[in-house]
Parts: sequence; structure tokens; C-alpha cells
Amino acid sequence: MLMVLAVTPVMYLGAAHGITAATSLTTQVTATQYDAFVSARLSAHVKPITDNPLAYSSKTIHESHKQMNI
Repeated sequence: MLMVLAVTPVMYLGAAHGITAATSLTTQVTATQYDAFVSARLSAHVKPITDNPLAYSSKTIHESHKQMNI
């Protein structure tokens, strides 16, 4: 039992270093793809102002200022 406990951290550290190396390599290779993925996800969830034709029209701004007494 003691031998297993002594060997396990060494095997774990070796596996951790292998995973770290593989992860950094993958990140370097796919950074551009990841940026494209993030952009696509953000554009899917964030609606641009142009979706609402009344979003920032001068009439809307004027009316909101009248309501706020500006």
C-alpha cells in the first residue's frame, strides 16, 4: 500500500505535465479558431442596436429627455 502511494504522485505529475503540454500546443494551434468561435457565440447572444429601428432615433431620444426633464 505504501509503495502505491509513493508511485501515484509521480505518475500523476507525469500525466499532468503531459496534459499541460498537449493543452498549450492545442491552444496555440487553434487560437484563431477559438476567436472565431467566441465571436460567433457573442453575436448569437448580443443583438445589435440595428435590430430595433427605434433604438436611438432622434424622436426617441427627444421623448426620453422630455420624460427626464432634460
